[in-house]
Amino acid sequence: MRVIVKAIFVFFCIVLTGFFNSAAGFAQDRYIHFSGETGNSIHVTANLIFTDTKVFGTILRPSMDEIPVKVYGELQQDRNLVLLEEYSADTVIRGNISEEFSFNGFWKDNNANHHPLILNASKPEKYQQFKVFSQSSVRPLNDSPDSPVAAFDMVLAMPASEDNMEVHFRLNKTIGELLKIETSGNISYAIKNQENLFFERYQAANASRSTPENYPLLNWQKRVRLFPVFNENGFVSLYMQDYNYTGGDVSLDISRFLVFDLQKAEKITLSSLIPEEKSTALSEKLRKKLCKNLELSNEISLKEQGFFSDEVFPSANFFLTASGIGFHYNTYELAGQERGPLTIFLTWKEMEGILNTNGPVKRLNTDV
Repeated sequence: MRVIVKAIFVFFCIVLTGFFNSAAGFAQDRYIHFSGETGNSIHVTANLIFTDTKVFGTILRPSMDEIPVKVYGELQQDRNLVLLEEYSADTVIRGNISEEFSFNGFWKDNNANHHPLILNASKPEKYQQFKVFSQSSVRPLNDSPDSPVAAFDMVLAMPASEDNMEVHFRLNKTIGELLKIETSGNISYAIKNQENLFFERYQAANASRSTPENYPLLNWQKRVRLFPVFNENGFVSLYMQDYNYTGGDVSLDISRFLVFDLQKAEKITLSSLIPEEKSTALSEKLRKKLCKNLELSNEISLKEQGFFSDEVFPSANFFLTASGIGFHYNTYELAGQERGPLTIFLTWKEMEGILNTNGPVKRLNTDV
């Protein structure tokens, strides 16, 4: 539990350092879509959020990676950018960002080889602009010097361009439904309201337990992230992370995705991509790919490997990229905590024969 308190303290020290760091003003609350290539001419795209000195988002080599790599890190003094892969202490990106948001540095691959990497801020065709709203704070439970604390951190990338009011209104409304907050008015006020509700709940739940022997159990944390993982060709795939720790031994970390068609101004559902009569075939493809990812025989019993079923149901929690569809399963949806969250990605080629030939992905996959 002390580790959690220390992590919270360190995390917010980084936040506060931003106010005194020259990098903070340079990159405060921005979403940037990057495009570039490695030294061996491999195309790379990235969707990054900058808030003070914190940086997080995804980076992808479409010809080599199926799933966008989630990264986090910080923008240090002199605009040096250091990014680590999520759930890892391994630095994967390091370099310098210019005032025009051009990056020059290195990418470290899974074999620890360093590749030159150049990225430039870009606005692809049929791309959606986003404005970033953020709020971070820590409050003690009581006046004791060693009081437990609650930490709140919310960062939302919301539609910024109002050139097409129908797209702006519908995307904003759909995001509000995903986040379960009011997004039609002042977003900063909506986030502040969520912050106040969190701390009110913290006080109400723990005030009567506020004794030194209970202190290790009373540190709460809430972290919400919303940002694009794909934003090109008239499609946006948004990723939402909702992390909650409210004492005890286990935290709750939920990931949700939202796919939006900018051309039609509507949310894309799984039924619009894959006809219902193809659901059994899709399940079989998902099972086969899961076994491949885990280096298991396709004939093996998944139940014997800790899964709840031998079948893999198609998840309505999915994202699109230019290469295919990622189906995400939170912990306890396919298997327990020992497996954790799982993402199964099917390329367009792997989905041949089951895609809706008249569906929206025809604009992404010309082979449909």
